[in-house]
Amino acid sequence: MKNNRAALFKALTFIVLACFFLMVFSLYYTVKAYDFYRRNRQDYHGDSFIREDALIGFSQKGGIFMEHITAPAYRVYTDSRGARVSESRKGSAAPGHVDILATGCSFTWGHGVDDCDTFCRQIEKKTGLSVYNVGLASYGTTAALLSIDRFSDLKPGIVLYTFINDQVQRSMLPGAPCLSPYCRPVAFVDFDSDGNPFIAKPLSASDDYFRYMEEVMLDHSFGLKDIYWAVKRDMLFLAKKDRATLEKKYMEKAGDETCRRRAMEFLMDRMVARCRDMHARLVVCYVPYMGDDPSVPGVDGPDKAFLSAIKKHREARSLYFADTTGDFEKYIREKGKKPLMAGGVDGHPSPEGHRIIAEALIPLIRNIREKGAIQDSHRGP
Repeated sequence: MKNNRAALFKALTFIVLACFFLMVFSLYYTVKAYDFYRRNRQDYHGDSFIREDALIGFSQKGGIFMEHITAPAYRVYTDSRGARVSESRKGSAAPGHVDILATGCSFTWGHGVDDCDTFCRQIEKKTGLSVYNVGLASYGTTAALLSIDRFSDLKPGIVLYTFINDQVQRSMLPGAPCLSPYCRPVAFVDFDSDGNPFIAKPLSASDDYFRYMEEVMLDHSFGLKDIYWAVKRDMLFLAKKDRATLEKKYMEKAGDETCRRRAMEFLMDRMVARCRDMHARLVVCYVPYMGDDPSVPGVDGPDKAFLSAIKKHREARSLYFADTTGDFEKYIREKGKKPLMAGGVDGHPSPEGHRIIAEALIPLIRNIREKGAIQDSHRGP
């Protein structure tokens, strides 16, 4: 009898302690999850807008609607192939041919502005040429190059690539910038044992990444899923499989000037060759990042590795270069930086910023269409 009582006591003690620790565990992760939710609550509403892509790593879904509901407020719609379009063309069939294929990162895609305000639509409106916008947030030069391959069947006469300085580093890392601790795989430039650059295929994307983006990063009410993901985040970091840890071994090369220059030369050589094969003219446009503080004067010019990579191609007229640094600097001197910032709070271009980009590109595009070979539009400081 005494043994039975002792065993019962131990069992009850174990159950009580287990319940206690489970309660503490649940309370801890509920508080931690809510704190994360409160501090990181996202302002994206609607569809998750990216999908896994075996060639590039990720691309934009077709036929989606996504809305950013706080400043800078804007809406995104895509056609059947995932290119950004107006609301009336959501889910519409992609064209069979375009005059201009535009690629790049969020500056091309148009973070912070509606489709009608992007420089792509402004160029389209003022020239009468069709502009197909396949740029996507977080793309680097590697992803932009591969997106040209993806849409080469549209037979554009002009390929327009918009570059920002951060794309150099993005092009050399296996994970694209994102709001998730999970890696967003993307193709990137690596170097073989002999030091030769090559394009490495994207790592396999974790199913958790896409679920996380849909269940945590889109606008939602706090609930059990947030607690679940709080536990999963800690497990991810403990296993050292988070994006920052996975990228660590590549960061040294991405910060080395020689590696950066060689990577960019490799990518731009391939981009020029690809456009030549497509019988398309390549126009490259540099756009400065405004930063998040409108009181900070000035903007940065193009990265040295990028300028080195395009130098011989500019001299050979195998690409045409528009540097908008001077245009932005002039505007800032006259009217300040804030009107150029999306929503007045974000370093991406506002509609006014997109107007400046369009006005820098339109003469270049018209001359290419009319004369075939022209001078660069270089208006740096």
